[in-house]
Amino acid sequence: TSSSTVDSFMKILNSEELRESLQNVTFICIGPITNKTLLEYGFKGFMPASYTIEDMVKLMTELIK
Repeated sequence: TSSSTVDSFMKILNSEELRESLQNVTFICIGPITNKTLLEYGFKGFMPASYTIEDMVKLMTELIK
């Protein structure tokens, strides 16, 4: 939901082994700034058309299908 969330999450996962396990994870970013931060860590994120929590959840359900 924010760039600082991405930073905090990645600090927890600072071992290479844990990062490798994230290669199969689908990341949903609320907007372009958060997505840019995720890209800086080498991961691709998906963004909803509208930058809201509700649309993030809709996108998650669409991607699961």
